[in-house]
Amino acid sequence: MQRLLRFIVPVFLGCFAGSAPVLAAGAVDAMTLCIANSTTGKDRVELAKWVFVLMAEHPQLQQLSTATPEQQVAGNQKVAQLVTRLITKDCLDETRAAMKVDPAALQKSFQSLGVLAMQEIMSNPAVAASMGSFAQYLDAAAITSALK
Repeated sequence: MQRLLRFIVPVFLGCFAGSAPVLAAGAVDAMTLCIANSTTGKDRVELAKWVFVLMAEHPQLQQLSTATPEQQVAGNQKVAQLVTRLITKDCLDETRAAMKVDPAALQKSFQSLGVLAMQEIMSNPAVAASMGSFAQYLDAAAITSALK
């Protein structure tokens, strides 16, 4: 059972945390790297909080959040300031170069930032422990049998 958990838990966690961006040469990759290097853990947590509040707008998730409209506005403002800073100051040259070669550069770079934000949240010991707690309810015999 313990060996099975060591396999399944990281796979399950990987579904939520994503994988670290692979940065090869190129303008979009330079922009992505600049954005990653220009954000702090605090920036990434603010981004994750914003995503959490956005997700809570889904009708099936609303009951799980107590976020107020004021908190939504504050989150929108913080993320807008972060994005503006990254594009217009911290990574201006990289953004300009990337947009010349790929119109989807912003989307790609900020998608990678989203992955980093989730990794920031998932690396917290309390979150990691909570994520792994589902494993106690796994049907280890069924999984072991299925993987033979």
